[in-house]
Amino acid sequence: MTMAAYSAALEVVANLYDSFLTILLCTLFFGSRFEGWRRNACFAAGAAAFAGVMAWLNSYSVFEGIGGIFYSLVIVLYAWAALEGGIFQKLFFSLFWNCVLMLSGFGVVLFLSLSGLCPPEEAVRYGSPYRALCLVCCMALRAVLAWAILYFSHHRRLGPDTGGRREHLVWILLLLGFFLLGAALFGVVFKTISGGQNVQFLPILYCGLLALLA
Repeated sequence: MTMAAYSAALEVVANLYDSFLTILLCTLFFGSRFEGWRRNACFAAGAAAFAGVMAWLNSYSVFEGIGGIFYSLVIVLYAWAALEGGIFQKLFFSLFWNCVLMLSGFGVVLFLSLSGLCPPEEAVRYGSPYRALCLVCCMALRAVLAWAILYFSHHRRLGPDTGGRREHLVWILLLLGFFLLGAALFGVVFKTISGGQNVQFLPILYCGLLALLA
């Protein structure tokens, strides 16, 4: 198998992994409405829909940009149909995880680029072994972040019923604004990386976004 074929296969595996991790995280956080085969069928349908949206968006661009909001739509539809909890809590959680996906992916590319392990322009080129490295690192980081979210929610007694409707609505609007801002900025950044231009300013941008989210 050539490196390009290996990288393409890993791309598919990474998409399936992100889909499975996302639906599993939502299911564990909210809890399923169903038991037995219906629970498994809903889980499989949610993971397949998420993977399909990822493949569809990736067919247009390496970075999904504002189109990544479709990820949140899939999460909300799955959670609304198959999981416990109110719609406002599910909207909040879907946008929050969407921001995590965006920041973790960009953070991996940034770290590997600045450490010299991965040329920036190679991280966004399909078939590159450096992109394969980025994908593996993203999968590991997102697993850790998903575990941390579940651990923190359990330790702090947070869950799908925490907070009121008005509080969740405010956070939904804030997270939506943050995601749109981040997607617009990262779109410019990825064009800069693809052109092989200087990326020394990116840590300042990334730290600023993390501080804004915090």
